[in-house]
Order: sequence, then C-alpha cells, then structure tokens
Amino acid sequence: MYQDIEKVCDQHKLTMMLAYGSALGAVRHQGFIPWDDDLDIFMPRKDYEQFINKYANELPDNYIVYGPNSQNGPTYRFAKVIDKNTEHLAPGEENLDSIRGVYVDIFPLDAVEKAPILNIFRKALGMFLMYTATSVSQYEAKSKIYKQLMSGSSKSILNYWIRQIWGFLFSFHASKVWYNLTDHFCRNSSDTGFVDSLMDDYSWRLIPNEIFFPPVRTKFEDIEAYVPHRVKDFLELKFGCWQELPPEDKREQHFVLSLKI
Repeated sequence: MYQDIEKVCDQHKLTMMLAYGSALGAVRHQGFIPWDDDLDIFMPRKDYEQFINKYANELPDNYIVYGPNSQNGPTYRFAKVIDKNTEHLAPGEENLDSIRGVYVDIFPLDAVEKAPILNIFRKALGMFLMYTATSVSQYEAKSKIYKQLMSGSSKSILNYWIRQIWGFLFSFHASKVWYNLTDHFCRNSSDTGFVDSLMDDYSWRLIPNEIFFPPVRTKFEDIEAYVPHRVKDFLELKFGCWQELPPEDKREQHFVLSLKI
C-alpha cells in the first residue's frame, strides 16, 4: 500500500514521508516496530489536499480514500487509504457504514504560529474539537465490545463515561461534521517556518520546517521509504529516548475484532 501511494505522489510531485511509529520503526528496526501493526504517513497540507481530493482515483481500483472534507467523507479526523479487498474491524467500528479494511493513515502537516499566545489558543481549541469529534463518534457507535474493553480499570471506566456524556451533549452534529470542522480549523498552509500535525498530537514545541523537508530515503523492510529529513531529531522531539525499547507493558496495542487478507 505504501508503494502504491508513493507512486502516485512521485508522479505528481507530492511530498510524503513516514510518520510517528513508522518513522521510528524505519530507523530503529529498519521496518515495522515488531509489536506494531499499522503504517502512518505525513504530507504537507497542500499536497495532502491534492492527494485526497484530486489524485486518489489514480490509486489501484481496490483502494478507497476517506478523509475530512473529501468526496467520500471522513471516518476519522485524518485521511485513511483502505484496501477494499481486505477486512479489518476494530472495537467501536461494528456499526459504521464505511468500508473497514487494512489501512494506511495519512496526517496533514500544517503551519504552526510562532507567537506563543496564538499557539496556546490554537492548540486548546484544536484539542476541544478533536475530543468532541471522537467522543461523538464513540457515542454514535454504541459498541458493547468497546465498553467491555474500557472496563479494565477505574481510570478507563471514568474515561469511557466522560466521553459518553460529552458525546451525547455534542451529538447535535454527527461525528463526520465534527471531523470536517476540526479539519477546517487545523488547516493552515501559510509559511511560518514551523509545521506540525495539528490533527493528531500537535505539541507545544515548535518544529522547524527543516526537520521534515526535504524527505530522505531509508530502508524499510525490503524497500526504501521516505522519512523526515532530520529523522532522528524528529524522533527525539516526539518520543524522547527513542533508541531504547519500551517495557512490554508500555507498548501500544491495537485491538482487532476481525482481520481478513
């Protein structure tokens, strides 16, 4: 899937690179993190918009692209490229009307304001919109399995019910509307010299453009893939001591109800 996406991007001179755990895996493991099971990509906002709205139909026929403010609409707050010939169902997705298959996540990189007060305001409002969108989505799902998974500790139970109540209070708009609103708010293609993924874990620290651009190629499993230009600096900013393996009980895990390839 990565190679098919890269082919379209290279053809139209769109910039892309591995993101988050995928970039970490490329540097530390020369491929996937052994306990990880997904793949993340960054694209600058302008290229991201062109890819999901203009060139997505150039992907092979077995793919469908979902994204906020795009032809197929959102399934989440960022874009997903899904292989329709597969099935991948996670807790909370049992009642969704979109196609659920093996996917690649694509995150837009947006300009970040240099002024601290604007940064604080933008992050706070962005967090409100993202929390609201995901809470409404959880409320809409009415997933008994997800509720059961969240009953493992008092902290997760509290988190579940706060989101349920929040989702109910803001359910006057569907989650797809909230995802579109979040995307509109985060959209910023101006050149401030700093970028970050406002649709995900937008941090307080300013990340200069040169950390990301231009992307460079490195080994990833049996291919080469694009990663941020100063990928080790990026990993340090996002993960801290990224060279060290986290203890087993701190490794992120995804729950899967059904998987068919």
